[in-house]
Amino acid sequence: RMTIFVARLVGHLGGIAIDHLGLMDFSAGYSGDAGPLAGDFDTMVGALQETHPNWAHWDFVSAACVVDLSALPQALDEAVHYACMTMRTFRTFNCADVPPQCNGTLQTFADYAFSIYYNDVAAGAGPLQNCFFGGSAQYAPRQTYKSWDKSCVVTRDPGSTALTQDGYNAVLETRDSDKVAELIRRILRERLRENISDTHGLQQFASNKSGDLPRSFAQLMTVLKKVPWTCAGETHRKCSNDEPKQSNTWIWLGLATAIGLVSVVLLYFIWDRRQRHIQGRAALIPERSRPIQELS
Repeated sequence: RMTIFVARLVGHLGGIAIDHLGLMDFSAGYSGDAGPLAGDFDTMVGALQETHPNWAHWDFVSAACVVDLSALPQALDEAVHYACMTMRTFRTFNCADVPPQCNGTLQTFADYAFSIYYNDVAAGAGPLQNCFFGGSAQYAPRQTYKSWDKSCVVTRDPGSTALTQDGYNAVLETRDSDKVAELIRRILRERLRENISDTHGLQQFASNKSGDLPRSFAQLMTVLKKVPWTCAGETHRKCSNDEPKQSNTWIWLGLATAIGLVSVVLLYFIWDRRQRHIQGRAALIPERSRPIQELS
């Protein structure tokens, strides 16, 4: 039972137990079965958060406050209502602004609200205290929640955050131009089907040295359709790597022609050697003797 409890606890701290033996050894210290107790619940939590034991995988990048799938619908509804009222009081987020694509089910709505609540109200700290909501939420790694929600969780990870205004805000708040560039690259790939033709142009834009990077996600989408360093997709601009592809075609054609010529020469050489061999054997066969009548 203690092993199951510890595995669940790890799942609420942004991790997943991956080594059962290691999990059992750790749990034994708090069950009393293998000797004196290693400590109480707070000691156990502190040990997990401070050491992050290697018998579990810990998601330090995209873990988020999301729905606990074991939560009852009524309890989940009450938890979402509490989170929304709290964010409205602190004026951090209005749940009326949850995007339509995340407003289809209570589960995706809750994922969106809980993830923003944890980032903004709780400042990304205290998962057991600030991401529990009476058992309706959990601070889970992406490996856990991506099985039911890949687009309505707001994190500071540009590779997984929701492609919405709030997801964009979360990445901008990192003040990391590399993360902003990664998010823009993802937007171009997933939303506009664009390729990057000039990486330097992308980095300059993401660093906002020229002040061209908008704060509005909708405006960002508009601007990205006009930047000169993308190609293909909605812009229909030809990518610079199209030309090398054409030249490569000529290279392959020339190579095939050369191989064909070499094959013809080789076959002719084999045929010529065979003919010479046949003629040489014919010269060694003596002429048939003339009739005796002719000799007389």
